[in-house]
Amino acid sequence: MVVAKKAQDPASPYSELMQKIMVNASELAKNASPAELVANIILEAVSNPNPRIQS
Repeated sequence: MVVAKKAQDPASPYSELMQKIMVNASELAKNASPAELVANIILEAVSNPNPRIQS
């Protein structure tokens, strides 16, 4: 993840927030589905002649 240099400065008002975001993004990436799986599911959904509508 790319983070602006100023946001990495401990004196920045965004520093604490960016640290939390980095930790959460890291955890999300560890648990993410593989890109190929996601792509196949999307392809199946857009190719389905009778798609399931969710509300």
